[in-house]
Amino acid sequence: MKVQIGYDAHRLENIIFPGKIEVELVKICLVKDQRPFFSIIIPTLNEELFLPRLLEDLIKQSFRDFEVIVIDGQSTDRTIKEAKRFNSKLPLLKIFQSPKRGLACQRNFGGGKAAGKYLLFFDADGKVDPSFLKKLNKTLVKKPYGIFSAWMKPDSNKLVDNILVSIANLITLFTTLIKKPRFCGAFTGCSQQAFIGAKGFNETIVMNEDYDFSCRCAQLGFKCKFYLIPKSYFSFRRFRREGYLAPIAKYTWAGLLFTFKGTNYHFGLEYKMGGTNYKQNKQGWKK
Repeated sequence: MKVQIGYDAHRLENIIFPGKIEVELVKICLVKDQRPFFSIIIPTLNEELFLPRLLEDLIKQSFRDFEVIVIDGQSTDRTIKEAKRFNSKLPLLKIFQSPKRGLACQRNFGGGKAAGKYLLFFDADGKVDPSFLKKLNKTLVKKPYGIFSAWMKPDSNKLVDNILVSIANLITLFTTLIKKPRFCGAFTGCSQQAFIGAKGFNETIVMNEDYDFSCRCAQLGFKCKFYLIPKSYFSFRRFRREGYLAPIAKYTWAGLLFTFKGTNYHFGLEYKMGGTNYKQNKQGWKK
């Protein structure tokens, strides 16, 4: 007599059958999903100083089911060499050179290489607390969302930085409640399905490609969430370098154009990517 028994290879260790029974054990494809839970995508351009700080934060994460994808925009400094130093500390670290330079196209390139269930987009000058991924995983397992971001904290202790971030948080919360989320590119997350459904970031936009992406995901029916916990960090290095007036005016103008003129209207806007101009500007960093 031949009996076929299907079993989960992860749980079955020994089976003893009485009598003269020939047993053919047939494995059922109940193999554990090998995809990482998170794919962390970091676009870089001359970020030899700032990228290592973010990678060090990722090493310290208590939740370990993630891969890191660095998409470099043809840096002229040691960004790639600095990233490669973390190969042994971050086993699922992947480093690529993007054929095109720009936040949107580098994020899209990284999204195309991602294997995770959720894609997390960070700026290279970002910072994360050790429990960030653990808390985010817990909330997403409990209730999945297609597009999400997190309440921001400034990377300094300055009062003006805290005030500006608080205003930005309230605006983001309001736009999320009306299902027109404006999530900041410093940290935006989405499911694989949302990224594919929205066809990634719009590479023709000078600014607001992050707002545009999150809004399009919501318009496609993906649930949006602005988490109060965990919290993300916003870097004020551009403000410290250029002064506060110019960036505030630029972001305000960009937001108004996005609201009243639409996605592709970007008169008078320019957004330079890269860490070259900030290498000597570390004042105010939270350690």
